[in-house]
Formats: sequence, C-alpha cells, structure tokens
Amino acid sequence: MTNEDIKKFRRRAMKKNSKRKIRDYGVEILSAVIVGVLVTIVVSVFSSNLPFFEEQEDLVVLASPAILAESTAPTHRSAYIRAMLAQVLSHTSLAKMQIDQYYMSTGKLPKNIQDIGMSALDYQEFEVIDDFYITSKGGIRVALSSDFGNQKALVLQPKVSSSGAMIHWRCETNVEKEHLGIKTMPLCNYKADL
Repeated sequence: MTNEDIKKFRRRAMKKNSKRKIRDYGVEILSAVIVGVLVTIVVSVFSSNLPFFEEQEDLVVLASPAILAESTAPTHRSAYIRAMLAQVLSHTSLAKMQIDQYYMSTGKLPKNIQDIGMSALDYQEFEVIDDFYITSKGGIRVALSSDFGNQKALVLQPKVSSSGAMIHWRCETNVEKEHLGIKTMPLCNYKADL
C-alpha cells in the first residue's frame, strides 16, 4: 500500500464515521421528540378530566418540560456518579498493584499505606477523593468527595486466591444503589454500613 492509498482509506473511514455519528444523533433527537409528544398527549388526556383548569393548553405547555426534566434528571445524575466512581476506581489501580506486589514479595497484606510506599496525600490531589488509606485487612478505603453525597465511601476488599497466586478485589460502597449501574453488573456492590 502506498501513502496515497493509506490517505484515501483514512478519508473514507472518517467520512463513514462522521455519517454514523450524525445518524446516531438523529436517532437520539427523534427519540426525544417522540417522548415529548407522548408526554404531551398523556398530560392533555389527564388534564381534560380536571375541571379546575380552564386553559388545558397552558397546562400541557407548562407540564411537558417539567415532566421530561424530572424523568431525565435522575438518569443524568446516575451517569455522573458512575463516571466519578469509575474515576475513583481508576485512581486506585496503582495502589492495588502496589498491594499485589507487596503481597507477592512478603506473603502478607499491608497494614498501612507506608507499607506500599505511598502517601494519602498522593490521592488527596484528586477532586473525587477526600481521603485514602489502607484498612486493617489490607484493603483500600476511599472517603469520597461531597459530590457523591454526605459520608460516602468506597472500599476495595482483597481476597487472596486459594493458590495464593493472585488477589481478587471486591468493590463496596455506600453510594445509593440507583447510581451503581445495572443490577446484574453494578460498578460496585452496595453496602450501607461502610
């Protein structure tokens, strides 16, 4: 393949991807319009049975955006919380690797953050983390920022495999269940008393 062939191939791929993005946005816009129309119809049907509204059109115009906003707000908040939790999990990956190395070299889990050659200050630089430390069982406990809510935390519990060759990690948090993703595969397991 020549350089010119590669350039042509890239141009075609970029055009194809941009068309696909436009098509995907079109589907999202169409879905939003359909939902808006359905909400308007439902509100108008219910409002026709309410005798104390003289101008039903005003009710429909006022209620439709409010109902849409109310129904989508939790979804956006949940997506935001999941994204921040993913960020926290990403930030803790280095500590998990350090704990793995510590266990492989000593045969035991660390008792404090100094055992793995790190400092809590390293993690307090991240906006989503207020505090970070190693638990008495060698796990990782993260005090989450107030963006998650009051007194929210995330704990990564280590479990050494039966052969002792690896560590499996279990994520637990007291962040509300509805923000953790789908029930069959949540980002973390919910535990109220952390």
